[in-house]
Amino acid sequence: MKKILCLPLVCCLLSGLFSENFIIPIEQNEKIGFINDKMKLISYPEYDNIFLQQDSYVWAVKKDKRNLITESTLIFADGSKKSLSLIKENVRSIGKKYYAIVSDTGSSRLSKIYDVITKKVVLITDYEVKDSESEKYILVENPYDKTKSRNFFIDIKGNEILPNNSYLHIISYDSESKTAFFESKDNEVLLIDFDGNILIKDNLTVLDVGSMGNGLFIGYLFNKKGYFNKKGELEISVNIFNEQNLNLLPVFNSDVIPCTIEDGKIYLQENVVEKKSNNWAIINSKNQIIKSNISADYLYPFSDDGVAVGFNTDDGLNYFLIDKKGKIITNQKFDFIADSINGYSRAKKNNIDYLISVKDGKVYRVFEILIQNRND
Repeated sequence: MKKILCLPLVCCLLSGLFSENFIIPIEQNEKIGFINDKMKLISYPEYDNIFLQQDSYVWAVKKDKRNLITESTLIFADGSKKSLSLIKENVRSIGKKYYAIVSDTGSSRLSKIYDVITKKVVLITDYEVKDSESEKYILVENPYDKTKSRNFFIDIKGNEILPNNSYLHIISYDSESKTAFFESKDNEVLLIDFDGNILIKDNLTVLDVGSMGNGLFIGYLFNKKGYFNKKGELEISVNIFNEQNLNLLPVFNSDVIPCTIEDGKIYLQENVVEKKSNNWAIINSKNQIIKSNISADYLYPFSDDGVAVGFNTDDGLNYFLIDKKGKIITNQKFDFIADSINGYSRAKKNNIDYLISVKDGKVYRVFEILIQNRND
C-alpha cells in the first residue's frame, strides 16, 4: 500500500524538478526584459541585446552610451542569473537540455557543459564548443591538436565523432540527417555522414554548398541549383537573385520556406536583401506550394515557432506575422515586429511596446504586463 501511495508523490516531485518554463523577451523603452510563459516577470527591462536565446535561458548584455558592453549575464526561466566575464566567457547552446560556457584561458579554450535544470557541469573539454542543435552531435573547434580535424563532433559524454585530421573544417551540417559538408586538406568538399561514409564527392567547392536543414541543403550540384537530399538528388529546383552567399538563403528548419514565384519559377531571396513582390509564396520541403499571391516587400525566414515576419511599405512600415499555412496571424499591423521566440514576438506601434502571441494573435501591452507583475 505504501508503494502505491508514494508513487504519485514521487512523480509529482520529479515533475516539479524537471518541469521547464519558457523565457520570453519583452521590450519597454528600448530596453529588453524577460517573463516566463505564465506572464510572470523574470527580469525587468534593462538589457540592450540578446546574444543567445533558448527555451529556458537567455544570454543578454547591457551597453553604455558608446555601445560598449558593460555587463554580460546568463538568465534562466526560474529567475536565477549567472554573471559572465565580459572578455573571457561566451555561452553556447547545446540542444535544449544543456548549455556551455567557453572560457578563453589565453593559450586555449576551456568549455564547460552544464545541465540546464541542475546547472551542474556534466562535461569539461579543451575544445571550443560551438552552438549545436543536439547534445548527440556537439560541434567543436580544435585549433590546437593537429592530429585531429579542426572541426568535428563530440557527444555529451565526450566521445569524438569524425575527428579524422584529413578534414580541415565543417562548412555546414544537419543533425537530423546526420550529415556534414567537410573541406579536406586537398580543398575537396565532401558530404559525409556521421559514420564516416562519403555520400557526395563531385569536385565541389565551398561556394557550391550552403546551409542545411530538415535533411536538405541548398547548393549548386551537377549544373543544377536548388535543395538537394543527402544522396545528391535534386528535390526542389530554384532560382537565386543574388548568388553571393548560399548561407544567407532560407533553410527548411520549420519544414517551410518563403520564396517568390515569377513566370512559374521559384526564386529565393537572401535574408538581408529586400524584394517587393505581389507573389510571395510559402513552399514545404516536399515542393508543395502551401500559399501564394502574398503581397509583401519581404517575408523573413520562418522561426522554429513556425511563423515568419513580413512587411509592406505602401502605408509606412507595416509589419505582420504569418504562419506556415499562409494565414496572417496579426489583425493589425505594426511599426516593427521581432522574430518569434518561445511563442511570442516583440512589437511596437506608435511608440508603444507590445507582445504578440503567435498561437492566436492576441496582443499584450508590455507596460500592462509590468504593472500586473508589480501589483502581484
